[in-house]
Amino acid sequence: MFGMHEYFGPFVVAGAYCDEKLEVGLRQIGVSLDKKITDEIVEDKAAQIKKLLGPDRYEISVLQPLDINRFFENKGFVSKILVSRYVDVIEKLLKKFECGLVFVDTSYSEKLVKSVLDDPDCKVKFHQAVKAESDSAVTAASILARAAFIDEIGAACRMLGEDIPKGVGELVSEFAKRVFEKFGPDKLRELVKLYYKNTAKLGFDYKNYKFKIGNL
Repeated sequence: MFGMHEYFGPFVVAGAYCDEKLEVGLRQIGVSLDKKITDEIVEDKAAQIKKLLGPDRYEISVLQPLDINRFFENKGFVSKILVSRYVDVIEKLLKKFECGLVFVDTSYSEKLVKSVLDDPDCKVKFHQAVKAESDSAVTAASILARAAFIDEIGAACRMLGEDIPKGVGELVSEFAKRVFEKFGPDKLRELVKLYYKNTAKLGFDYKNYKFKIGNL
């Protein structure tokens, strides 16, 4: 998943199916989770991964900030909707390929993921990928998720007419304040995760504000 450490932009969950032959191909591409690699390299790697896997062997699910915020305003947490996206990605791949082992992000346990699977007797074994770099499929999925996030942020940048800073730091809060003052709270709600601490620095009480688009 990508987007957890970003105030602006969506959460993106991705999954990839990989057999031994495809794993060799992924290693030849040189997939890596090094956070220092540039967005350009990520997008190039993602294009190579998609070409190698073909359209059927990967799934990408984008959870937009507006949906995240509406769910949080209604439920007070977002873990369940995130898990549902993991499950959706996993189920779509399992319907197309026989697979006995699924690697999942360490943020979500096997029990939590299995609790929302349609089949309570699911025989698939889940493995928490503590060191995701050791599994090519997990690494490939992470790159696809980051590339999709880059695309979404790029669209937001074009809409705002300037680059959006990364992360959750002070520079991001200052940028968000300018967006808030220029476009108003409803537009900000479409761009950021309002329950992050950055929102408090804007002096905006989003919990008591009546948005044009209501809660779920």
